[in-house]
Amino acid sequence: ANYLEYLTGTDPWRRSYSLKVAIERGDDRIFLKFPRLPNLFFEVQWTANPFDPSLWQALDVSGNQPFYPASTGEALLEDPSPASSSRFYRLVIREP
Repeated sequence: ANYLEYLTGTDPWRRSYSLKVAIERGDDRIFLKFPRLPNLFFEVQWTANPFDPSLWQALDVSGNQPFYPASTGEALLEDPSPASSSRFYRLVIREP
């Protein structure tokens, strides 16, 4: 969406300017890695059923609370649920 591209400073015509989000699995754990941009709130949400919008919920882990950083950084969150469980993730971005 144009608004998301505006917030994140990405260019829809250049793949190298996209927001990079990574999901990594290791030792029965799942790690989510994404950039944090100044003055934007990033929240990881999860669900077992992506077809029901009412089931999305915030991942309840340290580092996923409302926070508007002053500078660019990188977030690394660990999902404490077993990696064998079926989960879908999304990243919600909000401005203050």
